[in-house]
Amino acid sequence: MNDVRYTIIATAKKLFINQGYKKTTIRQIVDESGILIGSIYYFFKNKEEIFQSIILGMFDIADNYLVEKCGRDLSPPLQYAILSAVELKASDMNEQICEMFYQAYSMNGVMHKLVTHAAERSKRLFQDNILLTKKEHFLRTLGLVGVMRNYIATRYIAEDLSYDTMINTYLDLSLPMYNINPDEIEEIKETINNMTPEIIEIVNSLINHTFVE
Repeated sequence: MNDVRYTIIATAKKLFINQGYKKTTIRQIVDESGILIGSIYYFFKNKEEIFQSIILGMFDIADNYLVEKCGRDLSPPLQYAILSAVELKASDMNEQICEMFYQAYSMNGVMHKLVTHAAERSKRLFQDNILLTKKEHFLRTLGLVGVMRNYIATRYIAEDLSYDTMINTYLDLSLPMYNINPDEIEEIKETINNMTPEIIEIVNSLINHTFVE
């Protein structure tokens, strides 16, 4: 059963990355995967549910790859900054991934899952910096997800805003919410600006690896 689920997700992810979410149909997933349509609907209600699994999996891949590549000794604010940079760099590098993230943040069900996932991560990362309730983490994350969605939308409609400008501004907006002082924020921004090859490597891992629970 896990092999069938993996095949469905791997095939759908390949199609989404190659041609975008909107252009991909369940019929194409059936034809490309060789999995019977009944088997697909056994695991997933619809294309959106497949998409949700892939998007959440991509965030997990980034989390796991960061730990494997850089170890657990990175400061929590730097971990947060790297993962934010990965999202923006992925949207900058790949038009279809840009569309996938834009769609994810535009679909209520998927966005709620993403916000919940990101809020839990922020709670884990910043628990020593600031004492917030679960609801407070959710509300702050919801606001920051709105900023990220707008940045991605800007890239999606091909406006001329650079990745460097967006990640630096995003960190200026987000890190103070978690009680990170201005000097540390400047150090983190400088580190991120020097980590472009590593960030691109993590982006490539998002494209090339499939995560299945």
